Amino acid sequence: MNTAIQEQILEVMADILKEQPDMRFGQLVSSLALFAKGPITSASWDVEDADFLAAAKRHLENLRDRKEAKLEVRHLTSSMRQKAAA
Repeated sequence: MNTAIQEQILEVMADILKEQPDMRFGQLVSSLALFAKGPITSASWDVEDADFLAAAKRHLENLRDRKEAKLEVRHLTSSMRQKAAA
């Protein structure tokens, strides 16, 4: 066991849960195992810590990218409304 990787996993998972507060912990574990191993029934048992961490980091990055994209769309929509009203 590599406790440094496990600690990183827990830190990234905490960040993910901050981005997705409605997600249950078990859902997150299952989802990350699926992202790391693909759609196999033994994903949560077979996934290596390093692969799990990589999947968690990718997922967090995707969440943050989507959040940023939503903010950009809101900003553009607001700008368009202001121009149309002028």
